[in-house]
Amino acid sequence: MKSNPYRVKNRENKPRIHKSRSSFFHSDNKDLYVDSYGKKSHKAWLIPLFAALMILLTIFWFGPKIADMLAGRFAGDDNSGDNPELIYFGKDYTVVSVSITDLLKEPDLRSVRISQVLYNEPLKVIGRQFTGFIQVELDDGSTGYVMTRDVTTDTSSVEPGNYKHKLTVTARTKRIMSHASQGSMLAEVPMGAVLFADQGGEGVYRVALSGGGYGWVSSEGIVRTDVRSSPLKSNAVKFCETALLFANSTYIDNGVTVYGASSHGIAFISAKVNGLSIPRDLNAQRHAGFPVNFGRDEETGLPDFADLLEGDLVFFGDETIEGNVAISGMGIMIGYGRALMTATNRNSVKIIDLTSNDLLALKLVSARRLFTQQ
Repeated sequence: MKSNPYRVKNRENKPRIHKSRSSFFHSDNKDLYVDSYGKKSHKAWLIPLFAALMILLTIFWFGPKIADMLAGRFAGDDNSGDNPELIYFGKDYTVVSVSITDLLKEPDLRSVRISQVLYNEPLKVIGRQFTGFIQVELDDGSTGYVMTRDVTTDTSSVEPGNYKHKLTVTARTKRIMSHASQGSMLAEVPMGAVLFADQGGEGVYRVALSGGGYGWVSSEGIVRTDVRSSPLKSNAVKFCETALLFANSTYIDNGVTVYGASSHGIAFISAKVNGLSIPRDLNAQRHAGFPVNFGRDEETGLPDFADLLEGDLVFFGDETIEGNVAISGMGIMIGYGRALMTATNRNSVKIIDLTSNDLLALKLVSARRLFTQQ
């Protein structure tokens, strides 16, 4: 038989093995297929791992930087792009972080209460060597002790250069909420408290919280001014309207809020929110404003209440052994012969008609006028 010239000879003279398509995938290339699947599986694990790392990096690295950028964008800056002037940062100041705290004469809870200081009020620290207390000085020069737990060293909430608006609370109390339209209450602050806002509109303001963070307040019951200004001086009528918000409040020695107040504490806060600065101390208030001369009945010695106007401060006293007069209390005139003052039993603040209380009227020793225009 003739050989086929086109036939390729097997040089090794071994029988040729022919594999079908199915045997190709199930035999020789089985290992190749498994390796390829393993590589794909390995890459599939890398994708979620990489994504998780990016999320963590965003939260812990880029997040704070973005927050700082946004805070800087919204914060007020009176220096046109320069770093704002900081009044309290780096100095020995602390800020009240509770609604109200007592200013005590000694570093002891049983000590005499000198006055009270309000939420977000900056205090200059003048002594720290007391367990649980620090010695502080108020902006009006009053000194005393407050509890360490009631203050914070974070002064960012009271730096005027960081904000656009200064808000003075004129309502009995004001709630700071977690959101502009709804949310939980973060704090409730009393009349006279001062807050700083970095933005506001449509009846709400975003205010800095003492100790850090932000909250929201409505525009009702507040007076907005420039960050370095106080409310404008009003008049005796507004002063009396403010003082009457304290009617029926519980009396406490040297208290200044609706939670507990004294007559001179009411006068101090009412003057503050109406743009007038007077001392917080009872005896010092006797020299505030201008003296008022009032007549007395020649027979009874009772004062002529026609000489006393709405908004006048009236002081009561008893003669001492030395012949001097010791001031024992005061009131705010709200109309002919009527005064807002501590009730006789000293349990609450009441409106008392002096024309029907001769014993008290006879103790009226002096009067001061804060507002010359009624």
